[in-house]
Amino acid sequence: MAGRHGTLVGNAAVDGHKGTKKFTEPGEVVRHYAEVCLTRWGVNLQKKLDLSKAQLQGHLFKIKGDYNEYVVMRNSTYTFSTDTAGERTISLGSKGTNFTRVSGATFIPTEGLSKGHIPDSNYFADII
Repeated sequence: MAGRHGTLVGNAAVDGHKGTKKFTEPGEVVRHYAEVCLTRWGVNLQKKLDLSKAQLQGHLFKIKGDYNEYVVMRNSTYTFSTDTAGERTISLGSKGTNFTRVSGATFIPTEGLSKGHIPDSNYFADII
């Protein structure tokens, strides 16, 4: 999912930290699917987004259109940052690597973080 940790939990700021809210879509997609799963598990939620397939598709289309702006977020961090192969270094298990190298058979899709963006709501078909 495009964005930073803060973006996915509802911080819609351009840098994923603070400022004007622009990127609401990732947080809403994540919240929607969390609510879908919790409801399936029997949790009674009072306020759900309950996005329609058309709304979900619209959010994913907007994320795709803004994708280059999300990539810029990779260059900033809340803590000390180093670079590996021209990208922000992140942890993969006990090793540091560059952002787009987090991929492989343990990820769905196998492209992992290098996938870019989620193409459409069919990506989530197995969880709803």
